[in-house]
Amino acid sequence: MKTLKRLLSLLLCMILVLSFFPAAYAEGEGSIAPVEEADAPAGADAPGGPKDGADTLPVVDEAQGETDSGSCGENLTWTLEDGVLTISGTGAMMDWTNYWDTPWYRYRDVITGISLPEGLTSIGRFAFCDCNALTGVTIPESVTSIGYGAFGTCSALESVTIPPHVTSIGEVAFRFCTSLTDVTIPASVTEIGAAPFSRCESLTEIRVEEGNGSFIARDGVLYDKEMRRLIQCPAGWRGEFAIPAGVTEIGDEAFGSCRALTGVSIPEGVERIGIAAFDGCTALTGITIPASVTSIDEASFSGCLSMTEIRVAEGNGSFASRDGVLYDKEMRRLLQCPAGRSVELTIPKGVESIGSYACANCRALTGVSIPEGVVSIEKAAFLRCVRLERVTFPGSVASIESIAFDSCSGLREIIFLGSAPAINSFSFWDVTATVYYPEDGSWTEDVRQDYRGTLTWVVGASTLSFDPNGGSVSLPAKTVMYGGTYGELPTPNWPARRFLGWYTAPEGGTLVTEETSVETTADHTLYAHWEDATAGELKLEDVSGRPGQEILVPVSLSSNPGLYLIHFHVNYDSSMFQLIGAEEGSLKGWICETGSGYLHWDAPEDHDESAAGVVVRLRFWILEDAPDGAAEITLDNVQVLNRDEEEFYFRLLPGTVTVSSRIAGDVNGDGEVNILDLIRLRKYLMGAAQDIQSANADVTGDGVVDNKDLVRLRKYLAGDPYTVLD
Repeated sequence: MKTLKRLLSLLLCMILVLSFFPAAYAEGEGSIAPVEEADAPAGADAPGGPKDGADTLPVVDEAQGETDSGSCGENLTWTLEDGVLTISGTGAMMDWTNYWDTPWYRYRDVITGISLPEGLTSIGRFAFCDCNALTGVTIPESVTSIGYGAFGTCSALESVTIPPHVTSIGEVAFRFCTSLTDVTIPASVTEIGAAPFSRCESLTEIRVEEGNGSFIARDGVLYDKEMRRLIQCPAGWRGEFAIPAGVTEIGDEAFGSCRALTGVSIPEGVERIGIAAFDGCTALTGITIPASVTSIDEASFSGCLSMTEIRVAEGNGSFASRDGVLYDKEMRRLLQCPAGRSVELTIPKGVESIGSYACANCRALTGVSIPEGVVSIEKAAFLRCVRLERVTFPGSVASIESIAFDSCSGLREIIFLGSAPAINSFSFWDVTATVYYPEDGSWTEDVRQDYRGTLTWVVGASTLSFDPNGGSVSLPAKTVMYGGTYGELPTPNWPARRFLGWYTAPEGGTLVTEETSVETTADHTLYAHWEDATAGELKLEDVSGRPGQEILVPVSLSSNPGLYLIHFHVNYDSSMFQLIGAEEGSLKGWICETGSGYLHWDAPEDHDESAAGVVVRLRFWILEDAPDGAAEITLDNVQVLNRDEEEFYFRLLPGTVTVSSRIAGDVNGDGEVNILDLIRLRKYLMGAAQDIQSANADVTGDGVVDNKDLVRLRKYLAGDPYTVLD
């Protein structure tokens, strides 16, 4: 029992330090506060702690006869005798970088009392963390600050009186004091860090003394004075909770381990939901994110074991919900899968990262489909998904972070379809599985580790390369598994060629389709086969213009073999141009979708089937802030059919738009060329102080502003038909 107690005690304190304050632990080796702490890996070898075994964190079991002493500040000493830790002296207590660095940490299980002297001014960082036999403490009135995690995980601490001169209470100062039933913030306190009383499950009310100018309590919940930030709801809260209007921020772990919280209403106006804000609210079944929320930090809803749906209000510009799962607005990052989800999770295409704690504690989740395109599996993404049996990583995955699949006890098959990603040394903690991987140079012996689990490595995949055989292809290679099918194959491109399919040889060979079975474990190549399909040229003409000007770019067809449908997409630099429409050419009835850049033409009944030349003119607006220079406009996704729906291919020739903000002759820079420019140039050349646009004034284009420019500008304004401005 003592061993179990030590392990749980150590785990709780590690959770205190590591769960969401990255400065307190080595990067990539943190751990969220678990919903059921006993489920997490325990012992001194847990993520973020010492790695040398239990001997690095000794524990004294019995207080009788134990004495020890030392220094704990410039003018402070400590003595331990018969379970009482006595601090003597005056001034500030030291701060400790890690909770296990305190000199009395080895006695944490036997410290039953703490005596603090009058004259002590601060209680240091992690000072009494994990003193789980401590039931009460009297803080002297001389103390003005209580440090980060100072009493964290003092699980037996029932009461504490914060004296009237304390001005600062540090982050997580009393976190996981699960027996604490009563706390009052004195009027002197002006600063309170994040999650000061988080997960104090016996605490039902937080009080603030009258006269405090920085904080206020309403219905036992702690806010800043203006009630803009909800700092802490006591973890013993029962029933529903309506966050008051005017609150703009829900603080880190504000509702941490409020296990009896059955519903919460987040009002419009809230902008941020902090780290692990609702972690461990096991009775919550759903939640709605209002339109005003712009920031949701990691693990905000992790451990909500009854939650089956996260909703996002219409009009929210930062987040989206699909099938009850929370994503960023662009659907590129999976932020939170509700932990009560009991069906397989199919992650949509387009998602690039699975966020920290995104699926943590989804204990009923039986399967997950990760699409090609996902690049990163972040910290604790699938922590404790105990029913997950198989996971397949597409070749795009480049990193799997710490404890990503920690304690996935049902996981039996892990399949990698690409090169070895960066895998954190704790990624598969407590997982026993067979790992199938492609035999390429990246899967070295150093890569094929256990990652704190028991992994058996088997070569079961090969690299399939795509040779476009003269064309181009967006996907140069993919990984296929022996005995499976080739799956989705890319479509290559070669202007004026028709793609016939993928074959096992550059010429001849066997046709391979998506359903063809893979019958080799060796790396191999498929070759594109083509046939000529040239029917002429589809060309964009070169044009020029200046910022703020509308231009027309002609699209010419060299020949018309009885066309009945033309469809294409226009590619252009949207930082310089905007497609605003199209004008008909020799072919009438064009439809231009300016938003998507697609143009479509269906032949009317009376059209000229031989019409060619300029078939349409693309109308562009050159943006006011477009830089000078040349930019290419191209066409792609071209489809050309005749009346019998036969497809034709044309050579696609790009066009160039040259943008120049220079207006020759506009000496004064007002956008016009007139007599005022002539007058200013004349005064300038006579030596008068005049601001001129030198590039515009050089109308001869010889690089010098002189009388030649004055003469040419005078002739131009006089209407000389043979005079042009360069």
